[in-house]
Amino acid sequence: MLAIALCIMPLIIIGKSKRKKERELLASLQDIAAMYGSDISTHDFGVNFAIGMADNMQFVFFYKKWKETEIQECIPFKSIKYCKVEKTTRSVKTKTGNEEKLGKLELIFQPKDRLIEPTRFEFFNTRHFAQPSGEIQLAKKWESIINERLGVIYD
Repeated sequence: MLAIALCIMPLIIIGKSKRKKERELLASLQDIAAMYGSDISTHDFGVNFAIGMADNMQFVFFYKKWKETEIQECIPFKSIKYCKVEKTTRSVKTKTGNEEKLGKLELIFQPKDRLIEPTRFEFFNTRHFAQPSGEIQLAKKWESIINERLGVIYD
């Protein structure tokens, strides 16, 4: 019985820690939304970030915290032409040759105004983590959500 408790206890602690981190990320995302008179209706979490959409569907919000750095973004839908996932890869030498590894994963918002640089939400970077943990699927999901909201068909 003690052995089972010792095996289960770390899982409980990890689960509580993850839920606490998600509550903190959501609170930060909601704070950004409140600055724009909005509430978060749809949201998701990455390892160190949260992305969400306002209930009035006028904005997309992003919050990321890495060590002492915080990134807060708000993009109005009316300023976006389309959204796309961009993967940056790097070549790694292996015993069998070269292999492509994901280096960075970003959700890029192309503005309607060509004079404005695209906004980038960084979902994954090998500087922070060795391997992605669901960020690829999450980026594709949000690319689809945002482009559907914009009425854009983008492949």
